[in-house]
Amino acid sequence: MSAIPGLVAFFVGVALLCAPWWSSTLPASDYPLVIALGTVFAAIGVFAALPESWQRLRALSFALFMGTFGAAALGLWGVARESFGRRSDGGGDPPP
Repeated sequence: MSAIPGLVAFFVGVALLCAPWWSSTLPASDYPLVIALGTVFAAIGVFAALPESWQRLRALSFALFMGTFGAAALGLWGVARESFGRRSDGGGDPPP
């Protein structure tokens, strides 16, 4: 099995993790989302790149992936919940 797809995902994750420091156009309000996505990509990349004989490290990276995914889902739920019921087209309240 080739490790190249996993390494690509890992490096995308590392680039996202570094984005708040090297990107001059990324708003500060997006830092938590970018860091969470970077951790998700890096963890699943490590999982995919490791050989199957390294079971414990693969399990650890998968647990990091699942934990970060769950924490991001819980953390971003408040952001998504605030937008429910609002319309961007200038209309009134949504139908019941």
